[in-house]
Amino acid sequence: MFKIHFLNVGHGDCSIIEFPNRNMMIDINNGQALDETTKNELMESFSITPVDLLFKSFTEVLSEKGYNISLTNPIQYIRDLGITSFFRFVLSHPHMDHMTGLHALVNEEKIEILNFWHSGVDIEKPDFSESIYNEEDWDTYIKLKDSEENPKNLVKNSGDTGEFWTNDGIEILSPTNDLKELGVEKGKLNLCSYVFLITYKGYKFVLAGDAEKENWDYIVENYKDKITNINILKAAHHGRESGFHEEAVKLMNPEYTIVSVGKKPDTDAHNKYKKYTREKVLSTRYRGNITVTIDDYGNGNIDWQYHKND
Repeated sequence: MFKIHFLNVGHGDCSIIEFPNRNMMIDINNGQALDETTKNELMESFSITPVDLLFKSFTEVLSEKGYNISLTNPIQYIRDLGITSFFRFVLSHPHMDHMTGLHALVNEEKIEILNFWHSGVDIEKPDFSESIYNEEDWDTYIKLKDSEENPKNLVKNSGDTGEFWTNDGIEILSPTNDLKELGVEKGKLNLCSYVFLITYKGYKFVLAGDAEKENWDYIVENYKDKITNINILKAAHHGRESGFHEEAVKLMNPEYTIVSVGKKPDTDAHNKYKKYTREKVLSTRYRGNITVTIDDYGNGNIDWQYHKND
């Protein structure tokens, strides 16, 4: 059996993939409260004003508006699945909303990581003096990134192959060294993001990280035939406009598109994805955790926590 879990972790990303012989995790965001950006987006979406919050909490007002979806703690979720180790953990790129909770995962929960994938870029440590993020997560990232064994650290690029991930049906579409150099030069680390095509029993998944235009230009030029008519697209950059690439999405023509935040009032590309999506565009913000299961006979099923009938 193959099962992929897209977790509702707020303004960040976290996916878990159960292959028949091993487990894989892509990114982690262990925020337990709505961040200010998400609050502002929800206020706009539900027409909440400061006056509404004078005598009630934000959670109470949201509940009255019909929104009562809690964030998922990815570490608790992993524990509930009975997972104690990951054959590979992929940090798609070194932004904090993709590594928050890494310290707790490794050092507190003692979840074993055998192979740690990262972009390989060297950047300055962020200033955590007034940050909402945890400095320990960054320090854990650096320790894993520099590790030689336990875990083994790996830097892979588009087109690279290997026995285990190739056997798992994983193809690396992006980045390239040129894209990573450009990303560091321009301060656009999203260009360093991994983009994967995963194929299992005829089903095709594209997991796009925080890819932007330059990544998609490269993918369309080099992998046009591979990305046509896929089943699941995990939309780039949380479903934002900055990750939407019309030519690529039109080629992929996904059965379902999954966005990790959306639907946002100003920066969301939900309706653009909808134009080229055969079934539904699903947001973890409104659907909760989303899972896709393919059994040993090749039968596929998609499920989500909330709003199942719309």
